Amino acid sequence: MRIRLILIGFIILIAGAVSVNAAELNGYFESTNRISFSSEPQYLRIEDLLGIKIKSSLYNNTSFFTNMNVRLLSLPDITGTIDLSEYDRYFKYEFRVKEMYVNIMKFPFDFMDVRVGKQRITWGAGDEISPNDFINPYDFQDSWSFKKRLGVYSLKTDLYYKGLTATGVFLPYFIPDLLPDSSNSAMFSQSLFLAPGITIGEMKDTIIMPESFKENLLGGGKVSYSLFDFDFSLYYLYSRERLPWIKKITVTADTLPAVFNVNSTLFYPRIHMTGFSFYGVLGDVGVWGDITAFIPMEDSFVIDLNAIGMGIMDSTNISGNYYLKYLIGADYTFTNDFYVSVQYLRGFENEKGEDNLNNYLFLGSRFPFANGKIEIAPFDAGIEIGDFEDIKDNYGVIYLPSVTFKPYDNLNIKLSSLYAFGSDKTSFGKMKSQNGVQLGISYYF
Repeated sequence: MRIRLILIGFIILIAGAVSVNAAELNGYFESTNRISFSSEPQYLRIEDLLGIKIKSSLYNNTSFFTNMNVRLLSLPDITGTIDLSEYDRYFKYEFRVKEMYVNIMKFPFDFMDVRVGKQRITWGAGDEISPNDFINPYDFQDSWSFKKRLGVYSLKTDLYYKGLTATGVFLPYFIPDLLPDSSNSAMFSQSLFLAPGITIGEMKDTIIMPESFKENLLGGGKVSYSLFDFDFSLYYLYSRERLPWIKKITVTADTLPAVFNVNSTLFYPRIHMTGFSFYGVLGDVGVWGDITAFIPMEDSFVIDLNAIGMGIMDSTNISGNYYLKYLIGADYTFTNDFYVSVQYLRGFENEKGEDNLNNYLFLGSRFPFANGKIEIAPFDAGIEIGDFEDIKDNYGVIYLPSVTFKPYDNLNIKLSSLYAFGSDKTSFGKMKSQNGVQLGISYYF
């Protein structure tokens, strides 16, 4: 019944939109089918996505935009006969409004635009990944996708003066990163180091979310300027960390000898984020860069062992201890249309604090042939190094070669390999449990 109501509402929204004068309607269908690399392959992901984008001119200077989709995950979860009569056990579905906003041009002044609603606000110069892109939280439900973001309800204003653009953003409440399910979340796990001889039994955690309006309030701005062949931007955001930090760990004795239970309290500390980015062209080479300072403004992290007579094992004050993340990249297209890109990143989304940042090298490639009907990406990969003095035990690699068939301009059929290896101390190394081959189909209308 629920899925029918969702689809009926979806159809009503579409019908209402196309009936409005000057409405533009387009959409997309994406199918992801992934199985594991093993002697006995297992299904890892079967996902179908149907999306609709609607843009409508409400007045001469005002437009409305929305991007909605219905997502269907088709891996049956059946453990007993009672599940055979439950539709939700066969198919998991959800309706999402990714974006929905009103854009008012030249309001209230000729040099000012206003956009309000649920929206994607892209900052930073990096290709798909940027430490300065810190407004929208990540959507990590599929851990092989590092570029998906969640829309946020916000007010954005843009002011223009000659070559200068000033942007202000206001967010009324905080939304954290969306993580993968428990079968696919290893890369986001936080290491727990306790005293020697302690055997961990039961582990529980509690997350403290901001509650009041003041605790949820987020806001900041950006200033951009174009000079010669380069664009430069400065950013600032008063926000919170989007992945939870451990605030306190309490260890208590279990009923079994020499076994101890661990209760963790996690929170999203207040943080100042400020950054600089540039993008431009040197000859025929595109170059870009980002640098971001993160300044946490919350209190201590504590491991409390008082219940077992060992006092406070560790206490770390994170307030005011800033750390830097940065990225630099370049791309080039050869005369035969072979495209390559390379990016170096210091510090991924799940890494916090100067001593915990790893080094990443991302390679991209694209080589079309057969009049663009076939495209191969032989060198798409990511390399992670945690410690250059001990690379053997601190490296991870993901390799994602693919071939895409394009029988029509709006239809792509893509066959990919998703392969990870390396140390479990790295985020990429932890992804090897999700190695597989993937068939993707994309259709745009």
